[in-house]
Amino acid sequence: MTTENSENHREWTYLYSIRELKYGFVFYYSAYTATLFPKRCFDSKKDIDFFKDLVSNHLSSDKVSFKNYSN
Repeated sequence: MTTENSENHREWTYLYSIRELKYGFVFYYSAYTATLFPKRCFDSKKDIDFFKDLVSNHLSSDKVSFKNYSN
């Protein structure tokens, strides 16, 4: 069944790691599978900071690599 507003839910443990690049975040599902999520998808730097806090609170620090880029 296809709906206009479909959703996909996963547990935090589904993520292998998350890495920040200058223009986006890379979500790794394994050592070989990843998805790029561009920062332009966020409305503001405040939203990016909120996202980074959320990830840091749900994943162990060895799975998270965030940088301090000026946006």
